[in-house]
Amino acid sequence: MIAAPASAWIAALLSASVSASAMAIDVAPLTVASTTPRANSIGAGTTDAIELVLSDRIDPGSIDTQSCRAWGWASGPASGQWSLEGSGHVLRFEPERPFLGGEVVTVQLSRHLRGITAGALDHGYTFQFWTRAAAAQLDFVELQEISVRTDGAARIYGGH
Repeated sequence: MIAAPASAWIAALLSASVSASAMAIDVAPLTVASTTPRANSIGAGTTDAIELVLSDRIDPGSIDTQSCRAWGWASGPASGQWSLEGSGHVLRFEPERPFLGGEVVTVQLSRHLRGITAGALDHGYTFQFWTRAAAAQLDFVELQEISVRTDGAARIYGGH
């Protein structure tokens, strides 16, 4: 039997260890499976809770004002309580005050939100929905009349 040179044996050993270290464990990123209200929906209640169902249980330590936000287009940043439900897969937001009727609400999760076994949200997640318009009487009162006539003809842009 002919013995292999030590350098060949060391090269084979190094090759095997490099191959094993190159095989990293592939952790799937955290993803959003569904939202309530649905993204781009029209007619959500102004006091309804917002829920996001995620692909993995959420690390409670990653929930803060930087990783989870909601705001109304007219009412501004929404303060309220973020909580976990459904064995930790459901992130729920209960606003402290109602959103305004007929406004666009934006919900944003940052890439710092992490799952227990999954990774973080790769690029964050944002969705919007419209709240239901509020009822109104449609009783209008004329406050002021402004004349646009001059000595000549008046042209109002955007009108016919």
